[in-house]
Amino acid sequence: MLEPSTEPPVDVPPITERLATKCRRDVTLVRAILLGALWTASIPAAPLQAQGTQEEETGGANQDQDEQARLAKQTQNPISNLISLPAQNNTSFGIGEFDRTSNVLNIQPVIPVKLSSSINLISRAILSIISAPDVTRPEGTTWGLGDLTYTAFFSPAEPGALIWGAGPVLLFPTGTSDETGAGKWGAGPSIVLLGMPGKMVLGVLVSNIWSYAGDSDRADVNLMLIQYFINYNLPNAWYLSNAPIITSDWTKPASAKAPTFAVWALKDPESGNLDRVQIIKGWYQNGYPQEKIYDLGWSDNRQPDATTGKLPPVGNTVDIKNATYTNSIGDSQLSVVWTDPDFDPSLHAVYYVRVLEIPTPRWSTGRPWSRTQRS
Repeated sequence: MLEPSTEPPVDVPPITERLATKCRRDVTLVRAILLGALWTASIPAAPLQAQGTQEEETGGANQDQDEQARLAKQTQNPISNLISLPAQNNTSFGIGEFDRTSNVLNIQPVIPVKLSSSINLISRAILSIISAPDVTRPEGTTWGLGDLTYTAFFSPAEPGALIWGAGPVLLFPTGTSDETGAGKWGAGPSIVLLGMPGKMVLGVLVSNIWSYAGDSDRADVNLMLIQYFINYNLPNAWYLSNAPIITSDWTKPASAKAPTFAVWALKDPESGNLDRVQIIKGWYQNGYPQEKIYDLGWSDNRQPDATTGKLPPVGNTVDIKNATYTNSIGDSQLSVVWTDPDFDPSLHAVYYVRVLEIPTPRWSTGRPWSRTQRS
């Protein structure tokens, strides 16, 4: 017969609680193993991930630079399949005897249109804003718009190494003054050839315009233009460019030269010394007679005014009361060789010489009968 145990009862957890405790321990162990595995795997993965990011950034930067270089070349291509609005400013110094300065700002929009799968139409217009100085004076400038030229280039949609375009060029008389426009309608052919070897863009543009209508008083237009361009591309879309413009006006004969005059003047032995020698030029333009006076040579080492270009007076030795004068001013003779600085062979002009003396009394000054007559 079994006797009851006198030992205190042992507190044994139920089976469900023991199983739950075991499972929590196993889960904790699994979590620890997984965290350890992840940490171990992440140690070599970190530099690999950084290296991949750096390569992607480098590749993206190179792609950006290549794209900038490509766009820079396209903007330098006058017949590119790219809408652009370039502007070119040309300043000329030292024009005429007064060293005047002219300025021409060319606005040159380019608009491509796809006509077919193989042909593009490149519309290129040039409108100029012109500052035209009066080269015969030290001051005076005319500002205004120049004539509009429009060129329609037909160009292959998929060009090869040699890029080309050809088409008509049209001239529209949009000039706001005679100094800034030709006043004629014109047309002619135009062609452009270029290539893009390496970092360079090399090409040439040639056109010729003949006038067919317009102001009958204005000179005809027969103008050839040649512009070659050499561009060298630098990093960050910068580039060096050389694009001179060469023009030829076929309306002017090759032998036409400005006339040169040799003038020698002597004083009258019974009169005053000489003040200056002038040439007066006359011509007919725009339906009106024109005239201009040039001072060729003068006495007493005078200098023209820097602002107006006018020669200061020689002075005056006349004694009105006694009707006398002295030859203490002026020169007994003047000689000079002069070439017309404004010669235009399309205009018919006449020239004549005028010699001015120093001031002398009028022949009637001091005569008693003349004073009586005046009173």
